[in-house]
Amino acid sequence: MASDFKYKLDIFRYASKHGLFFRDAFSGMFKLAKKAVIKKGEEVKFPINNEPHLVFLHEGAVLGTLTFDDGASFRSFKVPQSIFLTGPENFLDPNISNQKWEAANRSEFTAIPINILMDSLSTVEKAPEKLTDHIRSVMDFDARLYGELLGIHALYDKVDYLVYNHPKWFSKTPIYLASYLNISQDDLSDAIHNWDQLNFGS
Repeated sequence: MASDFKYKLDIFRYASKHGLFFRDAFSGMFKLAKKAVIKKGEEVKFPINNEPHLVFLHEGAVLGTLTFDDGASFRSFKVPQSIFLTGPENFLDPNISNQKWEAANRSEFTAIPINILMDSLSTVEKAPEKLTDHIRSVMDFDARLYGELLGIHALYDKVDYLVYNHPKWFSKTPIYLASYLNISQDDLSDAIHNWDQLNFGS
């Protein structure tokens, strides 16, 4: 597991990038956070009284499936410098009845219960609202991205989209990326090979 300083630096970079670094609350929040390493294939969860947690991914990759009350669902693929929510339900969207996250590689996390996080931020004007808006925008982006990729029917075009928009995803475990795309690992491998040949001539 990396040092606390490395974890703090990761979170500081992310928070600063998105206008979410609140210096007065940062140290106190980090002391209450949990650091964890989760093996490939294991579920990412922090079961303390079923409290929802905000999770920051430092290393590895995570595949999430979020299911709505009506049975519809979408998937989310997370790489380092990403955040997501865990818990039996989503505190931001009551229509999400279940969410499950699985480590696609050995992954390192920092997690903090949402209620503790929001209490810590309450000392800073509008900080809870800013964080809530940001988390909601991340979730909306994940849902839109998944919908866009489902709307791309040719596997070559899916790979092409990811090459230009999310190239880091290809360094993660292929079986989880294939699952995210709702295709077989062999089909993903063939599509990557075809893209490679057509664009790099190999």
